[in-house]
Amino acid sequence: MFWFNPVDTGRLALLLLRDGMSKFGRLKWRNNISNLLRIVGRHLDAAVEEIRAEVVNELLHYLSIWLVIVP
Repeated sequence: MFWFNPVDTGRLALLLLRDGMSKFGRLKWRNNISNLLRIVGRHLDAAVEEIRAEVVNELLHYLSIWLVIVP
C-alpha cells in the first residue's frame, strides 16, 4: 500500500536531524538555496529580455519593410 515504509522514514528523519549539522550549517544551506534561486531568476530575466529585444527588432524590421512597400 505504501511506496515507502513510514517507520523507516521517521528513523531516517531522526538520523538526519542528528547528523551533526549545526544551526549555522542549516542556515548556510538555506542561504545557498536562496542564492541559487536568485541566480536562476537573473538568468531567466536575461533570457526574457533577450527574447523581447529580438521580437521588437523583428517587428520594427517588418514594419519598416511594410511602410516602404505600401506608401
